[in-house]
Amino acid sequence: MVQIAHSMGAYIAPVLSYVPLYGANMLLGYLIVANARDLADSSSMQLLMQAIYGLCFAFIVLGYVLFRMSKRVVGRYGGPLAELAHIPISFSILSMTLANPTILRSLQRAVWAFWHTGYPFGIVWIGKAYFISCILLCMAVCRYFALFESDTSSWHVMRYSVKLSGLVLLANGTSCLPLAMVLVLLGSFEDHIHHWLWVSYLTSNSIVAKPTYKYISQKKMSLAEAEELSRNYTKLALEGLRDHLKENPEQLDLVVDRFREGGKKDEAALVARFAGGNYPGVPYTVQAEDDGDEVMKGGKGKGGVWSWLSGWVGVVVAVVAVLLAVGGGLNLLT
Repeated sequence: MVQIAHSMGAYIAPVLSYVPLYGANMLLGYLIVANARDLADSSSMQLLMQAIYGLCFAFIVLGYVLFRMSKRVVGRYGGPLAELAHIPISFSILSMTLANPTILRSLQRAVWAFWHTGYPFGIVWIGKAYFISCILLCMAVCRYFALFESDTSSWHVMRYSVKLSGLVLLANGTSCLPLAMVLVLLGSFEDHIHHWLWVSYLTSNSIVAKPTYKYISQKKMSLAEAEELSRNYTKLALEGLRDHLKENPEQLDLVVDRFREGGKKDEAALVARFAGGNYPGVPYTVQAEDDGDEVMKGGKGKGGVWSWLSGWVGVVVAVVAVLLAVGGGLNLLT
């Protein structure tokens, strides 16, 4: 596999030498930032990011092991005070390492030696097994806990990770530091910029553009005319529905059977009456509701009066029972 990679690099390197690095970084960074949401939804990108997270986990474990080993050595030879000062010293060494390109190259060579030869353990396959195991473990955990599903917290983490990689490419798309900062700032607020540009377009279009549809120039209808028009359209639609049910009796039987199977026998009867042409329609339903409201109002029906009297009788009986219980309890105490 290593030989295949070397041979592919020998063919690709001359081609890449003709590609402007700054322009390629800027173009690729813009495409990644602009399509971060779609890339986060892509299954191939999700697998790639899971593999990258697995590599990051592998490096974090290596760093933690080295930190624990150095802390143990410092505590053994320097005492408790040196062990306490080990944490800030470790962070200062880490910052110096990241800022020094020579040390970074040395670390890259050490990681490559660990991958290629298993240094310092002397086992050739141990580096490959370690990194591949971390990648597979990260993929298995993501699949088991259903991470990176759409519109979840983990999905937003992946989206911002993809966007961060695009911002890094944008920052490396120019040698001018102020321009790189401006590009990163614009890429960070790309969603907000798109939103406000769209709002500005709609606002300017509503102010400048004139409506072209024909109903604006017509005379406005009154409320009575609008109601009459709506009634006519409703009547025509109901007649069309009735004709459809008459022409397709199997559809009518299907609807009636569905209502009956659901325990809605009244609705089934109303549908059958509607198809036959003797359904009184909406006014019948409204009248029934009005009758029900009158019954519920106290003082306007026999049912309302009796419910009112039975309620007050129940309250009086409850009060008398409470008083008797309290009196009996006091007699027992005395």
